[in-house]
Amino acid sequence: MIPQQTFNRVIDSQESTFKQKTLGIEREKLSEIPNATGFASIITGIRRCGKSTLQLQIQEKYFAKEGLYLHFEDPRLSGMEIADFERLYAEILARKTKILFFDEIQIVEG
Repeated sequence: MIPQQTFNRVIDSQESTFKQKTLGIEREKLSEIPNATGFASIITGIRRCGKSTLQLQIQEKYFAKEGLYLHFEDPRLSGMEIADFERLYAEILARKTKILFFDEIQIVEG
């Protein structure tokens, strides 16, 4: 079980790291990606091809102030289970966030 306070700290920490990160060269396809609010978008590709960078560039371009970014490979989220999403959801509601960016979410069992 991951405590609510851990989600709070992880989100704040990752947001701080994101703001300091150089996003590299703008991906050519970035301009072709629609600003599709209200839909789920999935970025797929082979390992190390730049999926996370593209995701961060999308967030910066379209949702800089609104989005919540959460990278599930963070060691503080190790062992996250489906039941932990209730606490994550409570944190999302508390922050009044409507746009979510989940990176490496497939590592969560179930």
